[in-house]
Amino acid sequence: MAEISAEEVKGRRRERSRVRRALGLTQAAERARYARSELDRARRREAARRWKARNPEKVQAQRVVAEMIRGGHLTRQPCAVCGERAHAHHADYATVIEIKWLCPLHHMRQHALEGRLAR
Repeated sequence: MAEISAEEVKGRRRERSRVRRALGLTQAAERARYARSELDRARRREAARRWKARNPEKVQAQRVVAEMIRGGHLTRQPCAVCGERAHAHHADYATVIEIKWLCPLHHMRQHALEGRLAR
């Protein structure tokens, strides 16, 4: 197999990019198309399955809160900090019903303060 120079590689990439733009195949469009693909769905399902296997206490806490909300025993509240739509935050997953309602931004910040940011 013949080796190609770095300049030739750059030229091929530029040409490929030019053609893709002309055809309307932008990076965002390709990402959106991939997100709808069966391969992406399969990878997401597998990632979710692995996360659930690694975090059974979190899964249980989420289920309990969801059932309590559906059953009318718990009412979703606005964010305790800013008043926006909120997620249920558990400081300790052993005490499932002790919840602090935080919007996604403040929820992430709270996890950062606690030193347990999601990977």
